[in-house]
Amino acid sequence: MKKRILALILTAFISLMFVGCSNDNEDNEQAINNGESNHTELGPYTPALNTITVSGTEYEATHFGSQDLTRLIEGFVSREFWRLENAYEDFRDNPTTGDALPFDNFPMPVEIGQVFVIDITRDDGSVTRAFYRSSGYYFQGRPTTQEFIP
Repeated sequence: MKKRILALILTAFISLMFVGCSNDNEDNEQAINNGESNHTELGPYTPALNTITVSGTEYEATHFGSQDLTRLIEGFVSREFWRLENAYEDFRDNPTTGDALPFDNFPMPVEIGQVFVIDITRDDGSVTRAFYRSSGYYFQGRPTTQEFIP
């Protein structure tokens, strides 16, 4: 329960830091239909390929870098982003946790039918791994991924 509350607080805080003033549902739907995203840029970065094992299955994972959180929220150091390739069908029906992360919090464009892994590092060195999928969910008029249990 404590982990979920911390994740929700972190998600809400970071979401507020990167969200523009517009909350226009039509613009968001149009952007998604056009394959666009108002994603958070981390700067120049060439994605690297890795392998991540989830529930005993190996997935090719595209690494999109890490974001420094030290100035954004006390107690957190960074969050690191991967996209699991060809994993959506394996996780499409897994239960969600209730946490959501808007598309614009990701350092790369997000499309429906994708799965993401985010490692959040705290200042004590502990790492929390979270799994998100993009299934066409909207929260407060914004395209949003949902955290799920792998």
